[in-house]
Amino acid sequence: MPSTTAPQDPNSVLPSGEFQANPTLKYTWAFVLRTKYTLSELDNIAAGRAVQYPEQIPAYQPTSNGAPQPAKARELMREVFSRSQMADLMAMMGLAPVEFGDQIKNGSKAVMTAFGVLL
Repeated sequence: MPSTTAPQDPNSVLPSGEFQANPTLKYTWAFVLRTKYTLSELDNIAAGRAVQYPEQIPAYQPTSNGAPQPAKARELMREVFSRSQMADLMAMMGLAPVEFGDQIKNGSKAVMTAFGVLL
């Protein structure tokens, strides 16, 4: 039967014996999820509709009258593209001590392909 406990790496176990998430993975995951969330709200921003978590979108201020903001949506799309490029580089290069597997690398390539960067 396979073990269900985390490996006893001194860098990943707290003094209490609890497993500590790798900070590289934690911050990479947060970076990718914020990028994904921003992308999911672009249509709402362009149409002037409310977004669920406006504080999570960099440099975004909702309008009080619900006016459409297509220019802000385009600006944020460029931000999403830049963040996607950064995530792709992180996946391809790896971040010590983390080596991202083929599934992550292929997913990153798929995102860049969707942007038309890789053919």
